[in-house]
Amino acid sequence: MTMKLRFDHAGGRTIAVGDAHIYVEEAGRPDAPPLLCLHGSLGDMRDLNPVLPALAQRFRLIGIDFRGHGRSTLGSRPLTYALYQSDVQAVMQHLGIAAAHVLGF
Repeated sequence: MTMKLRFDHAGGRTIAVGDAHIYVEEAGRPDAPPLLCLHGSLGDMRDLNPVLPALAQRFRLIGIDFRGHGRSTLGSRPLTYALYQSDVQAVMQHLGIAAAHVLGF
């Protein structure tokens, strides 16, 4: 079985969070500690692809497109960092993750 080493916006799923659908995709080792991969600015999870091969052997890589970015829908609430945080927490809860490492910019 080949390990997925990048986010491609093809193999993920959406998670309903309020009136938005947050797109989530996984790569790396499913049995490894989780590493949340959070993009910056106006990008999406694919912005982190250059570093993922170096991390895939050690982590369960979880890419999240923030609402209104990539394949996530916007919803009706104004975008704030607090809202992004609550979205990430909702995704973690949905995936059954109590704690995770974080990579972002």
